[in-house]
Amino acid sequence: MTALMLVLWSLSLRPIMSLDAFVLRWEIASAIADATDDPAMMRVMMVTANEECQFRRTVVDCREVGDGGRSLGPWQTSFRSAGEQWAICHDVTYAARVALERIRESEAMCGHLPREARLSAYASGNCSVGRDISRRRWMLAGWTL
Repeated sequence: MTALMLVLWSLSLRPIMSLDAFVLRWEIASAIADATDDPAMMRVMMVTANEECQFRRTVVDCREVGDGGRSLGPWQTSFRSAGEQWAICHDVTYAARVALERIRESEAMCGHLPREARLSAYASGNCSVGRDISRRRWMLAGWTL
C-alpha cells in the first residue's frame, strides 16, 4: 500500500505516460518503501529520483550515468566499490538503500546547517554548495521550511 501511495503522490512531480513508466515508478516506490518507513524520507527519495533520473529506465539501469560516470541509478548515487557499482545498476532496492545511507551521511555531515539544507552534501558533495537543491527537495516533499 505504501508503494502505491508513493506512486500516486509522485504524479504531482511528473505524469506517468505509459504502462512501462508506471512499472518503473512502482519499482522505485517499492524500493523506497523497503529502504525506509519514514514518510518524509520516502517523499524526499521520490523527489530525488524524479530530479536525478526523471524516472527514466536508461538512468535506473545505468545505461545513462551522471558526473562523468561517478553517479549511478535512480538517485544518481556515488558508488564506493565495483561491487556496489554493479549492485546499484542491477537492483533498485539495493540502490535505494545506498541512496538512503548517503542521504543520512549528508545529514550528519551537514548537521550544523538547518534541516532543510542538510541534503547539500548529497546533492553537491559538500555542505557549502547544493543548499538550494536541498531546500527544493524538502519543499517538494512537503516538509514545511
